[in-house]
Amino acid sequence: MPAAGNVKVSQRGQMSIPVALRRRWNLDQGGVVRFIDLGDAALLMPDGPEALEGFVLANAPKFVKARQAADADLASGKTTSLDNYLARQSSRGRSSKANKRREGEC
Repeated sequence: MPAAGNVKVSQRGQMSIPVALRRRWNLDQGGVVRFIDLGDAALLMPDGPEALEGFVLANAPKFVKARQAADADLASGKTTSLDNYLARQSSRGRSSKANKRREGEC
């Protein structure tokens, strides 16, 4: 199943979750889905572990900042995807930690 996709929203605000997700989330017979409003996006997840929601909320500012930077790159003509931007940021973080270890700061 693709990691992302589109669903139609009815006039009443209803939408269908793809069958592969319903099966994986054990929603075959129906159930509750949580959502988190991230500003210009929303995150859907099966109702359940509060730890996941806490993790997402804790990392939402990083996501929003990365999304804004990626959008700015695209607007200026750079073709950087969000995935590439995040990978770049992640490798910068690893380089920074390695330098600190060499310098005895960690």
